[in-house]
Amino acid sequence: MKMKKKALTLCLAVALAATAVVGGTMAYFTDTDSKKNTFTVGNVDIQLVEKGADKEGNEVNWDSEDAVKELMPGWTNTTAIKKSVTVENTGDNDAYCWIEVWVPSALDDGDDNSPAAPGLGNSLHFNYDAANVGIEETKAAYLGTKVIDEVPYNGYVHFVPDSDPIAPKASTVALLDKVYMDGKVTQGADGNLILADGKTPYDGDWNLVINAVGFQAAGIPSIEDAISEYYGKPVSGYLW
Repeated sequence: MKMKKKALTLCLAVALAATAVVGGTMAYFTDTDSKKNTFTVGNVDIQLVEKGADKEGNEVNWDSEDAVKELMPGWTNTTAIKKSVTVENTGDNDAYCWIEVWVPSALDDGDDNSPAAPGLGNSLHFNYDAANVGIEETKAAYLGTKVIDEVPYNGYVHFVPDSDPIAPKASTVALLDKVYMDGKVTQGADGNLILADGKTPYDGDWNLVINAVGFQAAGIPSIEDAISEYYGKPVSGYLW
């Protein structure tokens, strides 16, 4: 009887030991899943579009040989040259768009509309279409003056205030439409031009430098905010 009990106890111990071994090597059903998150990068891409007019008044590309570019003294309704500037959004995302207009400082009165200004009065004018009366122009103090090809230039920003972003494949209205030489500019006896102040000779260039700027619309509440972010200072304090 003792032998049976001992044998039973031994078998039970072996069975328990075997169970313990099985429990330690038991496999569980498990599963994992992983996904690679791929993000695409948005882009802002713009194109500056400039149009002029031929002698018959037909619209042509500004770079065309037929585009009239010869300045003569006069006024906006008489001798103005068509110079239509728009910005096209050629990218994939909405963008706020505007232009910078840079004019030689000697031909521009800056923020003082008088002949006594450092710029000697406005001898070269640049305007936007009268139909686009909503276009805003910053004061010259916003961009200030910079030297381009060894010539000082005054800079201005032209934009449409409170405007919606420009959608892909769409364009702004004409942010610049015409250019003309002031009617007070004359020619001196030696053939040199006399600027609008009536006394200063000038033999420099009559150039406008136009820069187009596109700024992402995502996360930016307004075009004013976009301009302020781009130049690093609020534009609101520099408007006429």
